[in-house]
Amino acid sequence: MRKLILFLLLLFVGVFTSACVNTYAVKQLNEIAIEYLNAGDVESAISRLEASVDLDANIYESRYNLSAAYLRIDKCDKALENIKAAQQLRKDEEPIVYYTIGVATSCLANQVYEMKNENGEVVEVKPTSKEEASKMAQQYIEYLSEAVENFDKYTELQPNAEDTKEILSRIASYKEDIEAKKALLIN
Repeated sequence: MRKLILFLLLLFVGVFTSACVNTYAVKQLNEIAIEYLNAGDVESAISRLEASVDLDANIYESRYNLSAAYLRIDKCDKALENIKAAQQLRKDEEPIVYYTIGVATSCLANQVYEMKNENGEVVEVKPTSKEEASKMAQQYIEYLSEAVENFDKYTELQPNAEDTKEILSRIASYKEDIEAKKALLIN
C-alpha cells in the first residue's frame, strides 16, 4: 500500500511539473512571437505561435495571437480557424474576438474575387461559367454576412470604442455589397 501511495505521489508530481513546464514554455513562445510580430517578422512569429499551440492548444492568447499573425499575411482561413478556437476557450464575450472574426470573414469574402499572383500582386478572379459566378456570389454573401454579424456584435459590446463610427460605416458598405450580389443571383 505504501508503494502505491508513493507511486501515485510521484506520478502526480511528474504530471504537475510537466504542466508547469508546458505553461512556462507556451508563455515564452508567445512573448517571443509578439516581439517578432512587432519587428515585422510574421513568419517567425507564426512558427513560434504554432509551436505554442502544439504544446497546449487550449491557451487563448496563443490562438488569438496566431489569428492576428495569419491576418497580417492574408491567410484568412487559418486566422478564422484560430480566432474561433480562441472564442471557444473564453466563454465570456470578448469584443476583440468578434472584431477579429469580422476582419477574417471580410478578408475571406475579398478572396472570393481576388487572389495574389506569384509576384504578390492582387489579381481579379473571374468566374468561367454562370454556375461558378453564382457559387462565388453565394460564398461572398455568406462571408460578408458573417462579417456584418460579428462587427454588429463588436459595436454592441463596444459602443463607445474609437473605431465604432468606422466599423458602422463598414457594416453599411458590406450590407450594400450583399444586396448587390443578391440582386445578381436573382437575375
